[in-house]
Amino acid sequence: MATRKRSGQVKLRSVGSSNPPEAAIPEDVVARLRACIAEAAYYRAEKRNFAPGRELQDWLEAERDITAAPTASHGA
Repeated sequence: MATRKRSGQVKLRSVGSSNPPEAAIPEDVVARLRACIAEAAYYRAEKRNFAPGRELQDWLEAERDITAAPTASHGA
């Protein structure tokens, strides 16, 4: 769950995670993350020829894939 703060950051609350219970993430980072998830969800929908009824599943699977993907900044 995310809530907006006046400082231009988004406060995230993790559930069932080893991360701290709350972390502040800059809004521009959150916006880029959502854009990446939206793009990945679009390509998932495209693969199934945009058949209706799986939009939420596309988004959730894309979100899982994007947030689980290792990045170069995570110590290679």
